[in-house]
Amino acid sequence: MSKERWQVDYDGNLVWKDAVSSKIRGQAKAELIKELFERDGWECKILHSGSKFTKVKITHSHTHQTAEYNVALVNVVNETRQNSNNQESPSSYEKRIQGDGLYDADCDNKLVFGLYIIEEEEHIDDSIITSIPEEALTSGSNRAYRVNVKEIQPTRTVGLYVDPNSAYDVVTFKPENIHLYLKNRYILHRHKRDTREVEMPTNEENVIIPIERPYNRIFFGAPGTGKSFKINEDREGFFPSKEQYDRVTFHPNYSYSHFVGTYKPTPKEDDDQVITYNFVPGPFLKLWVESKRSMQNDDGKNYLLIIEEINRANTAAVFGDVFQLLDRKQNGYSEYEIYVSEDIKRYLKNEFSKPITENEWFNKLNEEQQAEHISTIKLQPNMYLWCTMNSADQGVFPMDTAFKRRWNFEYIGLNDSEEKNERDVQLANGKFISWNALRRAINKELGRLKYNEDKMLGPFFLSKDDIENNFDTAFKSKLLMYLYEDVIKHSRDEFFKNELNTYSQLLESYRNGEEIFKFDLDYKYPENIDSPEENGIKAAETKSEYENNTTLEEANEVEK
Repeated sequence: MSKERWQVDYDGNLVWKDAVSSKIRGQAKAELIKELFERDGWECKILHSGSKFTKVKITHSHTHQTAEYNVALVNVVNETRQNSNNQESPSSYEKRIQGDGLYDADCDNKLVFGLYIIEEEEHIDDSIITSIPEEALTSGSNRAYRVNVKEIQPTRTVGLYVDPNSAYDVVTFKPENIHLYLKNRYILHRHKRDTREVEMPTNEENVIIPIERPYNRIFFGAPGTGKSFKINEDREGFFPSKEQYDRVTFHPNYSYSHFVGTYKPTPKEDDDQVITYNFVPGPFLKLWVESKRSMQNDDGKNYLLIIEEINRANTAAVFGDVFQLLDRKQNGYSEYEIYVSEDIKRYLKNEFSKPITENEWFNKLNEEQQAEHISTIKLQPNMYLWCTMNSADQGVFPMDTAFKRRWNFEYIGLNDSEEKNERDVQLANGKFISWNALRRAINKELGRLKYNEDKMLGPFFLSKDDIENNFDTAFKSKLLMYLYEDVIKHSRDEFFKNELNTYSQLLESYRNGEEIFKFDLDYKYPENIDSPEENGIKAAETKSEYENNTTLEEANEVEK
């Protein structure tokens, strides 16, 4: 019998070539499993190696999420069929996973992976993993589960693929997508069936939402360091849809009723002339409902609540009993649940009575189950809270230690990502300096005067638009105002020239082209300016003109 079989090459094409088979044995199998899982920040520890299943514990190095699996990694081998070269016959493309004993093995949370290779000594990243769901396993001797290579052909190009014709609900993926598969495996394997046929896992310890970021997260740093920019950058990567996130800004009058919800007067739906009272959820409760609905529906979506300026409100009053939910286990669920008020119960009952899929799972529960379902809440592992905090703001509220220890604080340095907002600017004296050189010089002087870092300037203190199109106005109305009124009001004589006793004198001196700072700035001579024409600048021709503080208009007149 010829060894040639239909194979899927590295470009996703079907080719007729010699068949090869990997040999997965003993310790080599364990090391291969370890290599399969250890990517995207995940670490894998082998807990036990058996003849059929290898027990592993995976932990994310950053978020500390964990999960345990029993993994059967077996070869995808060739069938020996007489008509294997007949392209019209479905059996021509069949291979199999030998499955003796996989059903009967006494272990839970099974992953059955078949390793499909087409070259000897192939690296695992070039292979295809075929996955059989645990629920499809059956008992019996010489048990095999067939895989059609023609059907899994798209896997090479799209990375993860559901075989629409498999009798075993096979899902195939490239090893690089192992954690994407784990996150969505229940719904991927159930794509053809009514969800009522499948018992959903109840062990929350095994749920994985592999976002490589903390659940409760606060960015802090000096003004203009790009805290909101950083959150938005991560948000675009992990929560791309508008339905997956909401944004709120705290302020001194912000309260629990704004954040969680309360009864409010609202127009009646069928008569806007009549006012009635309805429970109106706040951003926290609305997003919690969406995350809970997503977990029940198992659609693989994650949700994010962005809180800007979290310490500009009284956080203890705003969060109230929700504070208890911030204690989260490694798997993302709240350590403790809280009982909700009768108002919230009625709201939740109404929300969860709405169809979520074509199966209204909530309505199928009995009254006791429904009551239990909506009486308490806890955070789901698909709900994230990310915040910004600027301690330089005036009138901020202090946060107590118990509240702060429930968050992951991430510091953004004064000069982080400064290259993203860099440009040569022209001051009113006609001289040129790079924006970050100006900012650094100001920060250095503030440091010499013993001011804290939270009073200094980050690279985004002035926006990119301000620097490129509106620098003169932004410099006067934003930067100088901030320095004069908020930062150095008790040591102005040490920072600005002595005679500048009022803000109006400071502006007038600046507009007249005079030096306003007591410290030196690292000006650029015209010949050292990078592409001044790109900035709309016609530079002075000589160093002497520049040093003599000749204005550009005067220099151009001399040239004429």
